[in-house]
Formats: sequence, structure tokens, C-alpha cells
Amino acid sequence: MPYCGKCGIEVDNGVAVCPLCQFQIPEIPGQPPVASNYPPIRLPVEQAPGRKRRVAWRGLSFCILASFIMVLTADLVKYGEITWSRFALSALGYVWLLATWLLLLFRYTWIVYLFSFGSTAGFLALVDVCHRGLYWFLPLGLPIATMVFSVVMLMHGLFRYAGLRGGMITGIFFLLLIPFCFGLELLISGFMGRLGLSWSFVVLSVVGPLAVFLFYYHVKLAPQIDLKRLFHV
Repeated sequence: MPYCGKCGIEVDNGVAVCPLCQFQIPEIPGQPPVASNYPPIRLPVEQAPGRKRRVAWRGLSFCILASFIMVLTADLVKYGEITWSRFALSALGYVWLLATWLLLLFRYTWIVYLFSFGSTAGFLALVDVCHRGLYWFLPLGLPIATMVFSVVMLMHGLFRYAGLRGGMITGIFFLLLIPFCFGLELLISGFMGRLGLSWSFVVLSVVGPLAVFLFYYHVKLAPQIDLKRLFHV
């Protein structure tokens, strides 16, 4: 019988969607559908997939809206115009957008990443405009946000689609951390007017050998030594 690749339960032949987690089940060629020996699972409305996330989104939206009104009111009452509150209001809007993408579009991972990156870039640009008018966003904020999301998306792809686990996925993360730190230091030092490298070499000297050890452990030691049993974890 086929099984759900997400939650692991067995399902009847011919079932296209898992009745518990709504995950898409691939069709097995040449497998004829058979009648189920069990009654179909009908979850109560309050337990329907996604309902808890929608309820959480409504509650979070209400809290953010209340905070938005309070911050704006306090600023207007104190100064008669929008001053410091524009930074807090921008942060509240950014948190609401991230919560919206994560809670309502959680099944569409890459769309969540795309919208989250756009929201992050927009938030950074808005903060910069409110402060000095696109002073550090283009040379610093946008490149750093692009690097962070690139690393996160690559790690997610390797974990979910390439099936990398354990020391291999951790070692790859450490390897990606090295060029990320070099790029970060170059961006910051160039923005400050003194282009150069210093602390990123310290990251290389620490993270590089650790990544090599993790690869060696995954390929050579892991099949022979169970560290969890060895250290009684």
C-alpha cells in the first residue's frame, strides 16, 4: 500500500491526498485501486488542516492592529505628527506580512520564501527611507538580505529534495558560512570606506576544519560508530 511521504501513514490505493496532513501522494503506476476496508476519516471542522493556522493568523493580526493603533496614537498625542512611530509601525507591518506568508501559504514553500524576501527588502528600504533616504539599503541591506535568503533556500533544498542529513548537511552549512562571512565583511568594510578582510579569516580557520571533520564523520565514521550510543545521548 502507498504511504504519505510527510506524516508516514498508510493510505488506500488510489488516494491522491493524505486525509490527515493533505500532502500530495504520488501515484504508483500499475497499481489498481481497491475498495477500502475502513470508513473514510472525516475530521471535525475545528480539527481541519489549516484551521488552527488561520485562527492563529486572525489572533496575531488583531494583536498587531491593536499595537499599531496604540503606537500611532501615542506618537500623535505626544508630538502631533508621526515621528519615531514610523519605525515601530514599519516593524509591525513587517511582522504581520511574515506571519501571513508563513501561516496562510505554508504549503507553498518557495512562494513563502519569495514573499518573505520581498517583505524583508521592503522593510529595510522603508526603514532607510524613514531615516536618511536610501543611504545604506542598496549598497548594504539588499545584498545582505539576498545572501541570507540564498543560503536559507539552498539549505532547505538540500535538506528536502536532496535528502541530505546529519553531518553532511551540517558540514555544507559550515562551508556556505565561509563565503557568506567573507562577502559580509567585504560589503561592510566597503560601505565604511576601508575595504579589507580581517575577522572572516578567523571564521575560516574555525569553521573550515569543523566542516571537514563533519564530512569525514558522515562518510567514514557514521556507518561504524553511533555517537548517540557512545555518549549516552
